[in-house]
Amino acid sequence: MINRPNLEKTPNYDLTFDLMGRRLAEKLKEAVNNKGISATGKLANSFEYDESAGVVTFLAYGQVIDGGRKAGKFPPIQPIEDWVRARGIRANDKTPKQLAFAIATNIKKRGIKPQPFIQPTISQVEQEFANIFAQAIADDIELNAQIYFDKNINNKTLKIKL
Repeated sequence: MINRPNLEKTPNYDLTFDLMGRRLAEKLKEAVNNKGISATGKLANSFEYDESAGVVTFLAYGQVIDGGRKAGKFPPIQPIEDWVRARGIRANDKTPKQLAFAIATNIKKRGIKPQPFIQPTISQVEQEFANIFAQAIADDIELNAQIYFDKNINNKTLKIKL
């Protein structure tokens, strides 16, 4: 990730950072939709950029999908039941709740294989914004240099002893 410069005023960086945050939320939504990960649409629609905190937020199970899940722990049934209904999965005379329970039991035994989408998307957006950030930081350095010169050097009388 690009580190924030230590400057007095950074309007160009701040604007670019917010643009990148919104773009990241948009690209994460695209990523889960393109991979077919968000059957109900809840995960895809949960990606939001919080400008006040400077973070992209989304439903917690997105990290489980991204990183997988080790065997041994029983997952919550309701999200699986929602997924079964959204996919229209049917099996003999089983209800969606019974199917969800069977799937959850299988997840407890075998875990879930990772489907990485977070870091690849972050890397893609970082590459997209690298030159934009470089220019924004350069512009802010120039702005801060001008502020410094205006405060400390311009309009001052210099005395030179020879």
